[in-house]
Amino acid sequence: MHPILLVHGINDTGARFDRMRSVLLARGFGSVQAINITPSDASITLEAMGEQVMDGLRACQEAAGTQKVDIVAFSMGALAVRHALHNLDGRSRVRRFISVSGPHHGTLAAYLSWKSGTKQMRPSSRFLRDLNAGGDRWGDVEVFSFWSPLDLVVIPAVSSALESAHNRTFPVALHHRMLSDDRVIEAVVQTLARAD
Repeated sequence: MHPILLVHGINDTGARFDRMRSVLLARGFGSVQAINITPSDASITLEAMGEQVMDGLRACQEAAGTQKVDIVAFSMGALAVRHALHNLDGRSRVRRFISVSGPHHGTLAAYLSWKSGTKQMRPSSRFLRDLNAGGDRWGDVEVFSFWSPLDLVVIPAVSSALESAHNRTFPVALHHRMLSDDRVIEAVVQTLARAD
């Protein structure tokens, strides 16, 4: 199986994935690594976070001795991963990308902060316009977006829908519960376990 890199969201650490990581390991995935974006409070740009994702990808590849990595990214982390895939060398290193509750078209909640990364998560920000500029920017990467129509952090919740991706919704009431919900975790396991 391919190694897995987990990328957390704002004001968080890789520990947010502890439950999902333990399930993945118990189900036979041999290499499951979570990175810590620093600082995680969105005081740096999403481009800078994308560079940290690239560092995590390289380390994951070296540790596993493999060519391709699967990524599961939550919330803000999904945007950092998209920058790495679209604008850095990420596409050549990634097989599958699962976004969980990523604010791909922005969130109104981002207007509550003036930090660099948060401003980039506002609807119609230049960063998001560039990220969603159309065309096939995924290369060979298989892309999935798991999100909840009941999300109260990604506003409107449909902002998590991602064009050119396999979209799937889950009726989970709170944003962070997407990472601990049994249905979401099972969907992640099944998606990553699929043959190429």
